[in-house]
Parts: sequence; structure tokens; C-alpha cells
Amino acid sequence: MVFQETLLINGTVFENVALPLRFRGFSSQEIKLRVCKALSDLGCDHLAQRPAKLLSGGESQRVCIARALVTEPELLLLDEPFASLDVAMRSSMIEEIRTVAQNRGITVLMVSHNFCDVLYFAERAVALFDGKILQDGHPEILMRRPVDHNVARLVGMDNILPCNIEQVDEKRYIALAEGIRFLYGGTLAPAAAFCCLPGDLLAPVEGHEDDPVDGRVVIEGHIERIMPGIGTNLVLVKRGQLTLSVRLVRNRSANHFQAGQRIRLSFDPDEVHVV
Repeated sequence: MVFQETLLINGTVFENVALPLRFRGFSSQEIKLRVCKALSDLGCDHLAQRPAKLLSGGESQRVCIARALVTEPELLLLDEPFASLDVAMRSSMIEEIRTVAQNRGITVLMVSHNFCDVLYFAERAVALFDGKILQDGHPEILMRRPVDHNVARLVGMDNILPCNIEQVDEKRYIALAEGIRFLYGGTLAPAAAFCCLPGDLLAPVEGHEDDPVDGRVVIEGHIERIMPGIGTNLVLVKRGQLTLSVRLVRNRSANHFQAGQRIRLSFDPDEVHVV
């Protein structure tokens, strides 16, 4: 098991990683071979003789993971081990652990409040809320089709919009704030009250048509703010009291849009998820 806080004893990195093997009575030769391999797999073999208490945060966590892997376990438990690391470091370590686990056939159970960790790492995700399992499935299913608004918030859904369901004969309509209304043909959860709309589904409308021929819903508003990102920018679009989070390709949003500008967006109602 690897905990959120690093747990290292006095002594060298080698001695820390060797500890589980000494407990199990391995020979000195076997200990040396296994410790060197574990450190090498995590890219920290150069730290072997360094005092463990003098390591940086990222180095300390690598050593803790190497110590957990040195016994070649069937199951590795990770309790938010990347919480204190910066974005670049956590992404690198997630990929390294995934590679080592796949190569050795180790099952990994990871707890995280950062859904990106789960999305990049796991083949299966379980969402817990108030001690109860709300949803269990592939990470992308939880991200695109959360079972309720609690899971939607947990996975970082861009837009979780209060809505009303209107039944007109055999047709159902979703009514959002600021007069936005569209036909909805998807399934509805009991007592559905929120419309989930990922930011990457919203696209700028080219031209001046009122309603695209492909049935997409058009929303007009003004750009309140553009937040730079890697690959995509997060653009906040305001329509009255409604704010939409839109994810646009960085080069396009930087060159074509600016704060205060009017913008027309469209989305496919079939991609909307209502909970």
C-alpha cells in the first residue's frame, strides 16, 4: 500500500526499499537484485545511497512506490499518492506505475479525488458518495454519462444546468434558463432535474443561419472570459444569468475570439445527458 503522505524511515533509499524483503527473510543477494530493479523501474536507481529523509516530495513518493512494488504484489493499493505533486510530476508517475503494473500483471486499486487520474489510469471506475456506490463502469462512461448530478460534479462535468422536462403529446423537451428549449429523445432518470453538457460538445456556429440543418441547438451569448490551457482554452460564455463553459481548440480561440465578443454556439441534443 502507498499512502498520501510519504512514510520513510531513517537510512538510505536502498534500506527503505529493502525493508519489506528483510521482513520476509530474503537473502542479501536477492534483496540487492530486487531493490535495484524496483528503483530502476521507477527511475530512481541513482538515489539508492541517498538519505531518504533528504529527498524531495516527488522523489520520496517514488521511493514509497518502489518499496510497495519490490515484493511483486498481486494487488497494489494507492491512497491518493499524487495529491501533493505538481501536474507534470503526477502525470509522469501515473504513467510509470501503469506501465510497471501492466508489465508485471499487478492489479492496482487507486483512490483519488482527481478524476483525471482515474481517466488516464484505470480501466474501471467506481464513484462513491456518502459511503455508497453510485456508479461503476468504464471511466469514460462516468465522464460522459454520469448517473446523477453528484457523479457529474465528481468527474468534473463542465456544464451541469438545472432544467425542466416538458411533455408535449409524444415529444419531450428540455427547458433551460434564458429561453433555451430543445427536443430530447434520450433516456431520463427518475426525477431528472439537471442537463449535463460537456464543454467540448459546444462549437462556434459559422455563418448566419438561425437553425443548422442537422438539428443542432443554437445558443447566442457573449464571451465573459477566456482561460488559457494546453491544447484547449476554457471559454466562459454568458447568456443572461446562464454561464456556459466551452472548450475550444487553443489556436482557434486565441486568434478568433476575445472577451466581450458576441458568439453563437451549437450542440447536438443527442449528446446531452439528463439526470
